[in-house]
Amino acid sequence: LEGLKERGGRLKPTSFVPGAAYEDVMRAFGGRGFVAKNSLELAEVCSKVFSESPVRPSLVNVIIDPQDGKESGNLGHLNPATPASKL
Repeated sequence: LEGLKERGGRLKPTSFVPGAAYEDVMRAFGGRGFVAKNSLELAEVCSKVFSESPVRPSLVNVIIDPQDGKESGNLGHLNPATPASKL
């Protein structure tokens, strides 16, 4: 919840809160909610969701390591200093 105080205590609509049960929100609205903590669980859940007939709205809360993919956010030095439109 970094930066929450600076925004007047409000979360951005795109903020994800670690440990939140998003799958329960889906269930509350009549859909199906699942949790997947690894690739095997994700494959099982996807198989279950797509084999149902008729297909119902479903949400899979995929738990990932917060450190995975960190490097993708640190590539700013590779961006051109001049916007492409001005080249």
